[in-house]
Parts: sequence; structure tokens; C-alpha cells
Amino acid sequence: MSTTRVASRRTSGAIRHLPSGRWQARYTGPDGAMRTLGTFATKAEADQRLAQEVSRIARGEWRDPRLGEQLLGEWLHGWIATRTDIAESTRALYLQSVATWIDAALPTTGRTGKPRTVHLGIRTLASITPALVREWHHAVMTESTRRETERWRLQTEHPKRAAAAIRAWAAEQGAPLAPAGRIPSWAREAWLAATGGSLPPARPLRRNAGQTAATQAYRVLHAGLAQAVADGCW
Repeated sequence: MSTTRVASRRTSGAIRHLPSGRWQARYTGPDGAMRTLGTFATKAEADQRLAQEVSRIARGEWRDPRLGEQLLGEWLHGWIATRTDIAESTRALYLQSVATWIDAALPTTGRTGKPRTVHLGIRTLASITPALVREWHHAVMTESTRRETERWRLQTEHPKRAAAAIRAWAAEQGAPLAPAGRIPSWAREAWLAATGGSLPPARPLRRNAGQTAATQAYRVLHAGLAQAVADGCW
């Protein structure tokens, strides 16, 4: 026994009245596959939605909705890997940016102020919205600044600055030290005797700390989404 009743048919698609009382619109795409446009409260709404899709097909603007089901991160990796207009170093930089800022879950706070994460790479192309991109960009800027600030703090700690100063002084005296590892006691004592232990001032934190990485990530995302639109994926 059939579970649906056919209310209206046409060569380009069909409207079905479902047992639930809702109306379902279906159509055959240019690729020959039958697709469902969803269910609607009234036959008029279903008919209007079907007419819009048929019109898009007639104008040559139809896009396969399955393309929009691709995950953003996977699509970006494929797009970057197949580009022939960029150097290998640029390709590596783009892939690193995607891995760090798009394929990773970034901490942020929602409108309620509660902590949450933004993970753009696991979203489908069709689900990407301007509001989601804005939230992601804010999360990238915040997290990139936090990481850059933390790196600056670690680099400017007194022990590390002293070790760098001793190595620089030893090199000037013609007795360079290994770039890593413990400072020999003789070098530390000689440096203290010669300089009194004075250290150069710590470099200031850059005014726009973290902005470079955030800008690069946004450019990669923008270019990738523009290509997805051109390819009919979004």
C-alpha cells in the first residue's frame, strides 16, 4: 500500500501530499537524479519552491546540492593541493594555516558569555554563513594574539635574556658558545665580571601581535570560498 498520494505531476518535478498533511516537492535535476526540496505546510509553498528550482535549471544556474555537503577543511586541502599557480613554500604555508586555524577547534565565547569552540573545518560548505565566518575570525584574532603574547613572555623572561646576552658577549670575545644548552660557568662568570650582569632592555610586545597569522588565515579562507562559489559548490 502506498504511503503517499500524488496530487500534482509535471515533466520537471512533482508535488506530493504526505500522510502527515504536509506537501513534498521533488524534481529531476540536469544530471537525471531525482531530488527532494523538502516538505511544506501548503501546496502553494511547495509549488513555489519547485518553480524556483525549475527556473534555476532553465537559466543554467542550477547547482548540485551534494557539492555543498563537502566538509570545508577537506575541500580546502584538495583545492590547495591541486593549485598550480603557487610555489611549494606557499602551498605549505596555506596548509599550515588551514591546519592551525580552520581544521582546529578554537576557543571563544558565545552571546551568553559562556566558553565554547568554533571549528570551521568540520562544517559543510553549504552551512558556512557570514555570521559564522565573523565568529571564527574573532576567535582566530583572539587566540592568535594570546599565543603571540605568551611566546613574547617566555622569550623575555630574565633567565633566557641573560643566556642570550652571555652568548652574544662570548661571540664578540671570539669564544662562541653552542646555540642551545646550559651556559658554561666560566662564560657566565667572565660575562658578569666584564659587564656587571647588565641586560639589554626586553623588546616590546608588537602592537598588532598575532594579527599577521589571523590575516593570513582569513585570506586563505576567503580565496577558498570564492573558488568554491565559482565551482558551483556553494
